[in-house]
Amino acid sequence: MAEASEIAIKNSINNLISFSNQPVDNLLWSDYINLVDSKLKREKIIKYYNLMPTNNKTTFKWLNYMNVKKQDLIDILKEKQWRNKTKKCVPKG
Repeated sequence: MAEASEIAIKNSINNLISFSNQPVDNLLWSDYINLVDSKLKREKIIKYYNLMPTNNKTTFKWLNYMNVKKQDLIDILKEKQWRNKTKKCVPKG
């Protein structure tokens, strides 16, 4: 079993956690609810990200874990076809 000094452990933990002064652009619950206001829209997002069908709250949590932004949801919900999650939109027609 390996042992480390208390100072080494504290230094490791301090280096593991970092904070930034930059604003965080997380998806807000209010934005999610306003954008995903129907079951069909939620199913479209679930299908796009290959998530298991679930309720709004769990879907919202997974989207935040994956660092999905509000603009990503807007783009997915637009009337465009998406190719293999490459973030490249191809207009219909």
